[in-house]
Amino acid sequence: MAEFDLGNPIPWEPIQWSEIRFPSRETFPIQELEQLRVFPTERDPEVMEALRELQRSLGGGRGGGGGRRSTGFSEPFDADDDRQSREPIDALAWYLTFRVKGDQFKWGVYITTRGLIFVGSFMVRRGASPELAYDIARYMLQNHETCHFLVDRAVLTLETNRALTSPGQPPNFWLSYSHRHHPYSDLEEAICNAYAYRMADTASKRYVEAYILRQPHGYCDVDFSRRNAGTAWGSFQQSESQLLSDYQVSVLPHEGQARVIGLNSLMNYTELKSGSKGDLWFTRQGVPKEKLPVYIVR
Repeated sequence: MAEFDLGNPIPWEPIQWSEIRFPSRETFPIQELEQLRVFPTERDPEVMEALRELQRSLGGGRGGGGGRRSTGFSEPFDADDDRQSREPIDALAWYLTFRVKGDQFKWGVYITTRGLIFVGSFMVRRGASPELAYDIARYMLQNHETCHFLVDRAVLTLETNRALTSPGQPPNFWLSYSHRHHPYSDLEEAICNAYAYRMADTASKRYVEAYILRQPHGYCDVDFSRRNAGTAWGSFQQSESQLLSDYQVSVLPHEGQARVIGLNSLMNYTELKSGSKGDLWFTRQGVPKEKLPVYIVR
């Protein structure tokens, strides 16, 4: 761990690429990171063509052909929906921590064109236009991964505060927790999907809910019955405080035994009561303040 002097910025120890844990880490070819580009303001033409072709194959309507069955929702359901919604969001997009070591790795949110097509196709089959489907897919994936950044930054605050109260070496709660919860934390994924749902506009919410409900365990454990969606662990405030409390314990059996009330405020929402619009700005060591980058990769 890096040493520091009181009164100076507190450093954190950079993390090697091989130490990072997330669901697609083992299968994602590292060379594809070199093909990233800043997420475009215009809709990606390759993705849009795929979504329009799907709409044409469905007859331009609200889903089509055989395989429909009742789901308890008002929109039709296609048999292919399961295949397109069961894959974890973090296999379609991901967040790369600001802690990563090396100039070849750019921190931020990565969204794959494959992910946009997968999620967008689900939305088209449920009746969304290709344009709306693209926008829902983009912002659901982006907001889910943005929430991982909000957690990462909140944990850094806990680490630096611990270092201030016990001068010496800041602990690395973030890395320890991610290794305990490989490939993923049920609680954190539920929190990130709940945030993505809270960030969706009114026209998109029913589509986002339908997609989340077909995700794997953890990802699907969102409580939509609350005014501001929480998780199976409680309100979004309770869930986030529990998560940030769990980050600070040393072993898995100690998680969930205590919750420090109010830690959710470290998520730094600009709309605190509704748990939305997380602040996207961050200052890394030796780098001017910057906004959370969002990239598209093939």
